[in-house]
Amino acid sequence: MNNPSKGNNGAAWRSHLLLAGLLLLFIAGIYGISALYELGRSSDYRTVTLPTGQTPNSLAEIPGTTFKIESVFRQSFEYPIYNLLAVDRNKLLINRPDASFSGLKLSLLSIDEKELQDIASNVEYGITLSPDKQQLIYGKFGSSWNEMTMHAYQLDTGEEAPFNGSTLILVSFIDDHSFVGLDSEHLNLIVSHDGSQQTLYSYDEMTELIAKASGAEQTSDVIFFSFYQLSSDKQSIYFLAQIKEGYGLYRFGLQKREDIVEIVTAEDIQQFVEISNGKFIIQGTVDGKAGIYMYDSPAKSFTLLAEGPIWNMVLDDDLTRLAYFSVQDNQNNELHVALLENGKLLSDTVIYRNIDNLQLMKWLGNDLFLTGGDMEKSELYRFTLNAW
Repeated sequence: MNNPSKGNNGAAWRSHLLLAGLLLLFIAGIYGISALYELGRSSDYRTVTLPTGQTPNSLAEIPGTTFKIESVFRQSFEYPIYNLLAVDRNKLLINRPDASFSGLKLSLLSIDEKELQDIASNVEYGITLSPDKQQLIYGKFGSSWNEMTMHAYQLDTGEEAPFNGSTLILVSFIDDHSFVGLDSEHLNLIVSHDGSQQTLYSYDEMTELIAKASGAEQTSDVIFFSFYQLSSDKQSIYFLAQIKEGYGLYRFGLQKREDIVEIVTAEDIQQFVEISNGKFIIQGTVDGKAGIYMYDSPAKSFTLLAEGPIWNMVLDDDLTRLAYFSVQDNQNNELHVALLENGKLLSDTVIYRNIDNLQLMKWLGNDLFLTGGDMEKSELYRFTLNAW
């Protein structure tokens, strides 16, 4: 297979495509739900019946289920929120629109005080906290896509300084001294350890290896998504790719160059989370049936956990609580929370209905954060959930 040209135009095009793709995911959440309405719905969950006179998008009492809502926060903003990361239950790091080259601004939102503090403009999409949760690591562009520097923002003092001399985007920490990311110019996979960097795979090599592992006839059959997850043992990294009409999940080793492994293929894979070595939660379509699945890689088997048109899902840090958003029709949707135990969803409970164009869901402890809205404005929700 021949590598495509890696000149400046190609690098800029790839970087521009990455950011455009990230924003496209946001837009798709607003305008793409109608395609899900025909997929049907499942009845294997508990529904909260709203009392007479209660508005359909308001909070309902949960009688005798596993979850109770200790508190709920809802606030509207006159701008969309493209990405968020919870520092604590009161402070959120968010990406919002900016009149800069990248079009993104990084801000710190204090929910209870309703205060917004801008940290930096002209930033990349990723928001990463250091392992000790004291520093915010982000990339800032210059006047072009290949002019990017990494910065560290001290959350307690507000001090800012260059970080590590790296130019990586979508950074994930392996430990206190090592992290992995994609270089901003060519989207190569880079591992940094104690300040030294190693290129494990170029973007073109990763595309070729995925094509080989999947049996694709040529690299043009592969659409390689630059969104990844570290393995549970942090020795590998998982990438999602579209292969012609289907999707596949692929594992690359981080310690040394080695043959990649095709983990699973399906008609559609929108989200995935590794919950233990060889076991994954996958949101997508298998054998024509849409929903959330448990996939056992050693056994090569799928188990359907929740059936129907699922728009988004998120697991908490303990991998024991799953929140997901199901679409019923063009007027109704439901927010579910369930326990994940022994490969099953237990006490699946509808805790809220009719959130307008849900975009993001993030857990932090007992708090579930959500955003909805459109390209002009957004709404932020914070549910505090505890067991009965």
